[in-house]
Amino acid sequence: MTAPTIEHVVVLMLENRSFDHMLGWVSGGILPPLTEQDSVPRDPTDPQQFVHVFWHRTYSDVTVDPGHGLESVHRQLAGSDGPWSKPYSLPMNGFVWDYAERRTQASDGSPGLPPVRASEIMGCYPKGSLPVLESLAEAFAVCSRWHCSLPSETWPNRLFAHAGTSFGAVRYDRPLHDGPTIFDLLDAAGHGSRVYAGDVPQAITFAKSLLPDKVRLLNFFDGAARKDELRSYTFIEPHHFDTRLGKVSSQHPPHDVRRGDALLARVYSALRESPKWDRTLLIVTYDEHGGFFDRRPPPQVAAQRDSSAEFDFDLLGPRVPALIISPWVESGTVDGDFDYDHTSLTHTVREIFDIETSLSEREAASNTVMHLLTRDSPRTTEETPDLRAYANEDWFTPLERIEDGPLDDFQQQLLDLMRAVDDHRGYVAIEAEEALPVSERVARFAERTYPTPMGAEGSA
Repeated sequence: MTAPTIEHVVVLMLENRSFDHMLGWVSGGILPPLTEQDSVPRDPTDPQQFVHVFWHRTYSDVTVDPGHGLESVHRQLAGSDGPWSKPYSLPMNGFVWDYAERRTQASDGSPGLPPVRASEIMGCYPKGSLPVLESLAEAFAVCSRWHCSLPSETWPNRLFAHAGTSFGAVRYDRPLHDGPTIFDLLDAAGHGSRVYAGDVPQAITFAKSLLPDKVRLLNFFDGAARKDELRSYTFIEPHHFDTRLGKVSSQHPPHDVRRGDALLARVYSALRESPKWDRTLLIVTYDEHGGFFDRRPPPQVAAQRDSSAEFDFDLLGPRVPALIISPWVESGTVDGDFDYDHTSLTHTVREIFDIETSLSEREAASNTVMHLLTRDSPRTTEETPDLRAYANEDWFTPLERIEDGPLDDFQQQLLDLMRAVDDHRGYVAIEAEEALPVSERVARFAERTYPTPMGAEGSA
């Protein structure tokens, strides 16, 4: 077999869903397909009553944002309160117990409400419910052993995806970080990179690496792909807020997962119609499991040098969905042989573009996905699914009126990032802008911070 030539790597990272929650129906992976016989105890300390997996019949989501910080994930995986201790014992039996203790985020500061039902956390999407994710899983490759990089929340896991480390952070600790990142390594090797953002991408925590010229609004991605204007490496972040630029497509609970499915169709369709489709690799994954049920205990890995007092960074987090999409991938591939985490993203990019410098010891030791590109020749466009019909939101619901609602922890952190980036760039917000609704502040930040491509509609 001749190794395929890949000129463009595109990564789409979505939010807070576990493997079993989204792809538990897949056959041929590390575990048998999920069934409604799978269960966990309601209380691990008194395992007399069990709560079973159930398949969602509608698109209603959880009524409370599940726990996904270091402490909550310990409760979910170990079935007990922390701290983390070795040897690790992870029966994966605390998901319902932990979720039952969650509360909504009340905007007036009062204690929020508990979940309507603790069993909500065991809901999973059956085959047939998410047509784009399902079509791509069946037409390309599923990695059934892809884990987030540490058993904790969004921010440090996304740091791992760009820098091969969270710099010792186990939770959100500050809005801005310095490199080195994969963007810096690509620059040094003479390769271009870009982030396409629905609004405020977490990636601009690396403002020195990415601003002012490496970020564009997501609206420009489709045209860039179809005109063969993508750079060597593209990282895509969805809409994290409801704004006039678009509604939340990240799939962060409790937002409609179908918007993320539509975004996935849009990204895939633009690449499939690009002149370099046969030289493109698309990787789709999620930053962390979001507190949702998964069966597989995460594996141990070598401890990192920048371990914190709370955690040795020698254990991956729960599994997340991961798809490897390329016409060089054989249809129906399910990889149950290799463990991956988010450092596999940057290691794969380095392997493709022949960059020897690694970002961390973890990253250097991680598995890449190039062994999944097994075909002797790429499939033609006609041999891959046409998902253009799903590439907008019209197939399920029109865009509703934009109204500010309660913000989750990650959205609050992104607002902190906005302020830090404005300070970094010397922008002083006028008083009238500070008084605007969050949705409009976010939209204005995105429009003034990322340049409009030359020749784009509306550009000067």
